[in-house]
Amino acid sequence: MIRISSAFTSLARDPFPFLLTVLACHFLQMHSWGWLAYLVAAGFCVSVFEQALRADLAPPPRSKNLPRTAYLGCLGSFGLWVAAVLTIVPLSLIFQPLGWQDYLPLASWDHPVIQSLLTVLMVWITQSMFAALYLACVRVGSHSQASRPLNGLFSFLFRFLASPPLDGSGLRLVLLFLALVACQPLLVNSQQSFIQYASLFFASLYAHCLGQYVRKGHGFEIS
Repeated sequence: MIRISSAFTSLARDPFPFLLTVLACHFLQMHSWGWLAYLVAAGFCVSVFEQALRADLAPPPRSKNLPRTAYLGCLGSFGLWVAAVLTIVPLSLIFQPLGWQDYLPLASWDHPVIQSLLTVLMVWITQSMFAALYLACVRVGSHSQASRPLNGLFSFLFRFLASPPLDGSGLRLVLLFLALVACQPLLVNSQQSFIQYASLFFASLYAHCLGQYVRKGHGFEIS
């Protein structure tokens, strides 16, 4: 079971890298380098995800390691982009209106319940794809011989997709993702650096808990 409190504690143990990332993103956006700010933020979250694969209370990457965020940002952004494309495109082709929504009003694709369920499904598949991509690119170990890592991207992916998306850990990930989405308007409307990047705070917690989920729920860790 993942713990949000452990993610918060790991961030509080060494907040300087997080604060430095916030200030760097704020500076880049002020000088019309928003795309680079998103790469830095993505790199920081990928670093947090990597640290969570090591231990519950592993702090974010040290300040001296922050230059790696450019590389990790490219890797993380590319992985998320590939994961989103491989998730959204097939689902958009499958879940097109089939002509029976007039008979079943709840089945309308514009209904909030249907939209929410599809969103949860796409987020679940996307995060599974991202974790599989990451594990396929790094060397991983396992807690025991019984949970020996599977070989290949699709083997990792099928391992994640075989787990229920809305168990206790999944619900915590959903809550953190909803908080992340709810804070997105602050990126545009707020002029305060720390309030503006509340989404980065929840993204860091989400990345840490996702790493916990991969390590605890499936036995994968960075060797």
